[in-house]
Amino acid sequence: HPPHPHPGAMPEREQRGVYMPISGDSAMSLDEPAPEEEQELELSTDTYEFMAMRLAQFWSRAPGQYKVWLHLFHGAMLYVINLIVQGSVVFFVWDASVSLEKPWTDATWQRKYNVTLFEASSLLQDAATSMVPLTEDVHQHAADILKQCQVQTQVPSDAIYWIMIFVWLASQTKEWKRIRDWTLVVFAVQPVSESRPVPFDEGKLLIQSLTPFMKAVNFLAVPFAKFVLFLPTTFVGAKFLALQNVAFAIVMKSIALQLILNIDELLISLFALKEALAALSKAKIKHKPIDESLGIPLWFDGLGAVVYVTLICLMTGFILEHVYGHLMMFRRSCRLYDIAFNIEETSESDPLQAVFRVMEA
Repeated sequence: HPPHPHPGAMPEREQRGVYMPISGDSAMSLDEPAPEEEQELELSTDTYEFMAMRLAQFWSRAPGQYKVWLHLFHGAMLYVINLIVQGSVVFFVWDASVSLEKPWTDATWQRKYNVTLFEASSLLQDAATSMVPLTEDVHQHAADILKQCQVQTQVPSDAIYWIMIFVWLASQTKEWKRIRDWTLVVFAVQPVSESRPVPFDEGKLLIQSLTPFMKAVNFLAVPFAKFVLFLPTTFVGAKFLALQNVAFAIVMKSIALQLILNIDELLISLFALKEALAALSKAKIKHKPIDESLGIPLWFDGLGAVVYVTLICLMTGFILEHVYGHLMMFRRSCRLYDIAFNIEETSESDPLQAVFRVMEA
């Protein structure tokens, strides 16, 4: 019989910091921290994340599964169509905004009226404060300047520009958060290993592991591609709204611009087959825990919302008071002159104009 250990002695395997359960389960080091519980991010029903799911299914294919190639082609087709359509719409909006901007640049005003927008604004303000109408005696193109004022006074307040551009930029934060989340998540997915030999678990509809190459491809296909379209869409949309001269048009075109953001979801709902759409709506990507607050204290206690609102307000002010500062000054000067001398109304009618006049009264 082996000798009995001393009553106070610790078994050798416990001295080494290893606990061996009596039931015979596998050993676990007491010195090692418990593995963090992984998180899951639900995939959105858009062409970008549909492509991510199709890629994971393709990388997980077994020999002889030829339909996976068709699945990949289907996803790639919708992905490319979306890029072309969204890119084209953004380009057309940018081209339209350039056409709208051209008549209100200093170069155009110098050539046509021999005066800049800033100088024209000063003439109008001086006339309104001195209660002396702007005539040809003051400036040879006074009649032309007042005619342009008729166009800009159709929007009775700067508030509508601030509100609608703020709403447009705020609507873009949803896309920005998705880009941020995917950028963090795609590099937090566990690598392919013996316990997770394939990237996609068909039974659970789960992207569970990726090689470094697969992570790079997913980064380019989802967050990077979204960001490349997100940045110009955000600025072009705000620019397009800032150049409108009719209040009702600002509201309606702001609503129309939202369609650009939903093209990727629209294509999936129209051209993804029933089974593919059902799978995408249930699919998830599994990843190690990430800190969306980036370690900033009180971020989820309201600080994050304060930061987002502040940034949107600053961006709105930058577009209106820096990029189009002289145009906004001209608009304010025209309204001031209109109050003093009642510029003749244009033939165009605006349903919102009466509302703003009542609010100002």
